Amino acid sequence: MLNSQLSHIFDDNIFIFLEQNDYYKIKNTHIYDEILKHIEHFLLILKQVVEDEKCKEIKILDVLQYFKVKPKQAKIYKEILDKELIFIKKERPDIVDSWKYYKEFEKMCENL
Repeated sequence: MLNSQLSHIFDDNIFIFLEQNDYYKIKNTHIYDEILKHIEHFLLILKQVVEDEKCKEIKILDVLQYFKVKPKQAKIYKEILDKELIFIKKERPDIVDSWKYYKEFEKMCENL
């Protein structure tokens, strides 16, 4: 009930739970709208924080670009990955073959 009134903010990704008794206690009082305003304000701030944090995420293409301009670092990581992935490359090459960006990384390292 409360969720449906606030779903325009987070598209059903966040739920507010409270006991049914408590809901009915506040539903029929003058503070209900005030509570909704506070929750909505909080969710709007939370949504902005989530969006800000998403902007800070490092994208895989950023990592690949970093390695293109820092070939020494790429070589170091290539050596580490070669060592750490020996077993999975041997036993499950299908898994490694499904790693699109890892294949790009390996191809890039061939040209170093």
